[in-house]
Amino acid sequence: MGGAALALRYFDRRTTTGIDARLQPEAPILAAAAEVARENQWPPDWLNSNAAQFIPTYRADAGWEVIYASEGITVEVASPRALLAMKLNASRPGRDDSDIANLLAICEIPNVDAAEDLLEEFFPGDGLPNKALKLLTPIFAEGLPTVPDVPPAPVLGLSNEPPAPEADLPARMRRRPGLRGVKLDPRGLGETAARDIDPDYQR
Repeated sequence: MGGAALALRYFDRRTTTGIDARLQPEAPILAAAAEVARENQWPPDWLNSNAAQFIPTYRADAGWEVIYASEGITVEVASPRALLAMKLNASRPGRDDSDIANLLAICEIPNVDAAEDLLEEFFPGDGLPNKALKLLTPIFAEGLPTVPDVPPAPVLGLSNEPPAPEADLPARMRRRPGLRGVKLDPRGLGETAARDIDPDYQR
């Protein structure tokens, strides 16, 4: 639902250093993620639920779209309108400006009043916080960007095909500190994490 969701489904963006998600069930998924972090020397919080507080729960549905489902693992991405509402609620200067501008273009939001109406759909009674107004004013003054191209469909999970040499991949698909997908198929995890996901799993 954060930068990883935007990169997976809506537009290419700067590298993200982690995945913000709503995790269900949380404990075994975080245990599996911790083992993945150890094996790959990633930050221990590369997968976290810190942004779950911004998920709208009171009015409009977040419009979750399934982009991967296999062997008990489901990955969903919220609609662009819901993601924009969450970004407006967070409105972190220097971190959310570009994402908000692109989402405004995707959602065809022409002005501050329309942005406030959208926020009201998901968070009734809140109103735009001052920090959001400070971000929106220069965005609308400058003009919205062109609607960004939708990225290629993400490849999640494991493939039966051998991986292409990294040098043969397009630059945007090469390994980098940020994450472009989620691999939680038990076959892609270490022994302990695999059994956390699937107690009956055997190599």
